[in-house]
Amino acid sequence: MTASYRENNLTKVPLTSQSGSVGRAFGSGEYVRHSRQDPCPICGGHPGLAKGQGIRCAGISMDRVAYCTREQYAGGLPLDISTSPAAYKHALFGRCDCGTQHGWNALGWTNSSSGVKQSASSRKSARYVLPIETRHEIYSAALELLPLRKEALVDLTNRGLTKDAALSMGYHSLPRRGTESKTFLSTLTAKFGEELLRKCPGFTDKNDRLTFWTAWDGRDGYVVPFKDELGRVTGFQAKILGSKYLTAKGSVLSSVYHVAGKGNPGTDLYITEGATKANVANHLEGLWTFAVAGQSLTDDHIEVIKSLNPGRVIVALDQEDNPNTHKAQERGTKLLHDAGLDAHFATWEGEDVGGPKGIDDLLLTGERPRIRKVHFVPTEIGQRRTSRPTAVDGTVDRGQPLKEVRALAWRTVNDFVTHHVRNKGKAQLLSTSRRQDHCSGTGRTELICLHSHSRWD
Repeated sequence: MTASYRENNLTKVPLTSQSGSVGRAFGSGEYVRHSRQDPCPICGGHPGLAKGQGIRCAGISMDRVAYCTREQYAGGLPLDISTSPAAYKHALFGRCDCGTQHGWNALGWTNSSSGVKQSASSRKSARYVLPIETRHEIYSAALELLPLRKEALVDLTNRGLTKDAALSMGYHSLPRRGTESKTFLSTLTAKFGEELLRKCPGFTDKNDRLTFWTAWDGRDGYVVPFKDELGRVTGFQAKILGSKYLTAKGSVLSSVYHVAGKGNPGTDLYITEGATKANVANHLEGLWTFAVAGQSLTDDHIEVIKSLNPGRVIVALDQEDNPNTHKAQERGTKLLHDAGLDAHFATWEGEDVGGPKGIDDLLLTGERPRIRKVHFVPTEIGQRRTSRPTAVDGTVDRGQPLKEVRALAWRTVNDFVTHHVRNKGKAQLLSTSRRQDHCSGTGRTELICLHSHSRWD
């Protein structure tokens, strides 16, 4: 089946694909169910993958949104329980609260003057990650072309960094709109070529035009580089002064992380959100800190953390009255725990009670967080404790004999009644009877304790 399109006042939007898995989405609009031919544009998965052989995603894609069932890619998105199955609703164009601007590239489609066409690569391959060595080379060259202006330095020193520390960590101001930004892009294009530069997150906009963040009158900001344990730049964010952080468009968040400081095997490793928080924590108190762009730890992040061979792994997200932050902390600590790491979390009197919000803010006041061990109910709890009958010859182990169970129940009730009659004097025991019932050849004991005008404490 060839792709079909629905006209709107913006562009032509693909509704079906060659797989033909098209249907009706939650009341209006057509959708594509994620499949091998049309994997999820957010996580690259689909329901048809065998267990343990890749990412499963039972969501759908529509013309401008995608419903992904993977928590690891949710960022700050809430779980939409009105869908079946419940999923996280990602905006494919413009800003998405997961922290990534997806755009046409994530969908595996290109926007041209002749309309919207499917690119040569599949949706799954659209999640292709440029090798870290190439990203590092491009990002490092970009940083060398940028200055660090006074406005950015003031913001960084207010966060707790010195000028020398900020420069050594790679902070640089955004290029100014106009000649400065054009020279910046032309220099990088001449060095790496436009085709390669477009593949690097942060150098195209939602319309696939070659660009980069810029500053202008009334808006300024600086680049926040994320660096791995070897000092290689894994990704970019931009901090807009007086406003929010922006993640480089096209970033695959599982490949973006930051390690501040160095630690020996067995050293505590803190986990937080944002490279600047990690840098401040390491600069002020020497804390070995791992940071992600957003709040969501992924399986790839866990593998990196395990390779660092830390001791305690302490999740230190913002202390705020935000249910998404609470969920992110719970998800993160459970992922760490399930991976066999010594998971803990940090806590302090935070923004919700008038205190410091982030761990960097806390350390700036001279205080340290309290560390709490993570405890999860063992998976065995709640599982069936009596073996199911099978076709295998021989007796089936059904657990404790019924005779012992009846005796234990009888002693428990007797002890309970005796204690209250003897010590409290508030209960009048009228009668206790024991009745044995036979059902299918097995005995069952039923204990009946009758009381009246009694008050049990």
